[in-house]
Parts: sequence; C-alpha cells; structure tokens
Amino acid sequence: ILSALPVSAEDTNSNQVSFQSEIAPLLQQHCAACHVEKEKQGGYSLQSPKRMLAPGDSGATPIVPGSGDQSELLRRLTTQD
Repeated sequence: ILSALPVSAEDTNSNQVSFQSEIAPLLQQHCAACHVEKEKQGGYSLQSPKRMLAPGDSGATPIVPGSGDQSELLRRLTTQD
C-alpha cells in the first residue's frame, strides 16, 4: 500500500524527512489496518496517494502539501487527545 508511493526529489535531500523511509513505515505499522479501502474507518483511506489527499467523514483536508499546520492528518497524529 504505502510502499508504492512515489519518492520525490525532496525525499532524497538529507535535510528533508523521507516519506518512504520515515513516514510510510509509521503509517503502515500504526494506521493502515484501520484506514484501507476494506475498513476505511472515519471514511479515510491510506490506500493510495490520491486517497490520502481526499477528506474522510470529517470533511477536513487531511494533507495540505507544504502546510503541516493546515493538515488534519498531522493534527490528528500529534494531538494529545
């Protein structure tokens, strides 16, 4: 699922976080079981990059490229709630 996501030029820059080696494994380990097409809890899917950009049931934009503070996915992953 997540291992098929494309690697961008930013992923190879040593100053950048690598989605492929740092983020995807975390999502695979902690999130994918409940957020794939078969389950899709909260209406949100990690099945493909296109689906990861689509809002779930909340209607909030999950990923805003370059704007972590506007990305619902990041907010939910880092909240203490």
